[in-house]
Amino acid sequence: MGIAERKEREKRRRKNEIVNAAERVFFRKGFDLATMEDIAEDAELSKATLYLYFHKKTELCLAITVRSLKILRHAFEKVSQSQASGIDKFQQISDAYLQFYRDHLDYFNILANFRNHSSNCDADSGVIDEICEQNDQINQLITHIITRGIEDRSIRAGVNPDKIAYALWGQLSGLMPNIMTSIGMKDTVNRIEQFNPVEIFEYLYALIKNSIANPVRGADN
Repeated sequence: MGIAERKEREKRRRKNEIVNAAERVFFRKGFDLATMEDIAEDAELSKATLYLYFHKKTELCLAITVRSLKILRHAFEKVSQSQASGIDKFQQISDAYLQFYRDHLDYFNILANFRNHSSNCDADSGVIDEICEQNDQINQLITHIITRGIEDRSIRAGVNPDKIAYALWGQLSGLMPNIMTSIGMKDTVNRIEQFNPVEIFEYLYALIKNSIANPVRGADN
C-alpha cells in the first residue's frame, strides 16, 4: 500500500469516526442544541481538527442522512430481489419504509430534515454528491420494480416507470416525513387527533398503488 493510499484510508477512517460522534451527539441532544464543540469532545479531537473534515453542523447532519438513505436502499434492494409480482413489490416498498420508520426513528428524523440542512450546505460539498448518488440508486430500484410490474402485467401498461419512481420517492423522502413529524405538533393535534401518521401514510400510498395497478390482472394471470 502506497503512502497516498494509506493517507486516504486514514482520512476515511477519521471522517467515519467523526460522523459516529456526531450521530451520538445529535441523537442524544438534538441538532439545535448540539454544538461542534460537543462533537469534537465526543470524537476526542480538537475543534480545529474537526473543522479540517467538516465545516459546519449541517454537513455532519447530511453525512448521517447518507447513512439513512443507505439503510433504506438496502431494504429496497431486498424488495427488488424478491420473487413477488411488481405490484406486490410496490406494496413491499411501503412496508419497508414503515419498518424503517419504526426501527430507525432517529435516522428517519434526520432524513425528514434533509432539505433544511442541505440549503445551508455548500453546493460543492462532497456529502451532497453522496446523497445524490443514493437518491439515484433508490430511484433506479423503484423504476426497476415498476418496469417488472408492467412486464408481469400486475401494473398497467400506460404507466411511465421513471416518472412514477421519481414521484414516489419524492413522496417518501419529502411529503411523508413532513406528515409523520407534523401530525403530532401541538397546533394540529386537535384537528387530526383521530388519525396517526401511519394511517395517513398507508392511505396515500394505497391511492398511488391503486392508480397504477392493472385492473384486469386477475384475468391475465
